[in-house]
Amino acid sequence: MKVTISRKAHFNAAHRLYRKDWTFEKNDLIFGKCNNPNYHGHNYELIVSVTGAINQETGYVMDVKFLTDIIKEEVEIPFDHKNLNLDVPEFENLNPFSAYDTNGNLFESQFFIGKKPLVIYFYPKDDTLGCTAQACSFRDVYEDFKELGAEVIGISSDSVSSHQKFSTRNKLPFILLSDENKKIRNIFGVPQSFLGLAPGRVTYVTDKSGIIKMIFDNSMMPTKHISMALATLKKIS
Repeated sequence: MKVTISRKAHFNAAHRLYRKDWTFEKNDLIFGKCNNPNYHGHNYELIVSVTGAINQETGYVMDVKFLTDIIKEEVEIPFDHKNLNLDVPEFENLNPFSAYDTNGNLFESQFFIGKKPLVIYFYPKDDTLGCTAQACSFRDVYEDFKELGAEVIGISSDSVSSHQKFSTRNKLPFILLSDENKKIRNIFGVPQSFLGLAPGRVTYVTDKSGIIKMIFDNSMMPTKHISMALATLKKIS
């Protein structure tokens, strides 16, 4: 029998979403209050769960004190009452973002970017021919990405429900994020394609320090993104 234990943590942090290559007016239009030059604070609630078999000697799945200590060391101390732009090196030149994943869970970039290499690919729409081919190509070599210590994250403006169906239908093993308001696209500066008529298809590769090492922008060759990302990861690993 497996049991799940959870611990909840609360912390507060300030940040500013701002692209230096945009005017203040454009930043204000896209990011709203989060573009405040004096920074903008948020209260965060984090729930960490561990599922496993019960140890027959201790009756534990995991010592909850150990779990609490991990949360404190990895989350609360680095982030609580900090300015993410000024006090956390990983976010110095990065706009953090959050979105709901395929399972309806909140994905927060600060727990991934700067922790391991990432392949973040933006695609136009679930269930279209090119996007399906691209997703399945990532799926077919997903273990190659894992062996390089990397995680694959797909992002489109489709809903969580659409992502769930798309992921299940194609047996996708990686994360899909719902960016319905296109805020993440704006943070990354993903351009439109086909004369501005369709969302762009762009792949970013970041190293384990969160530094972008590759940007591949090509809407016409969806499966080419996979080989380009793998080649980049092999160079930086």
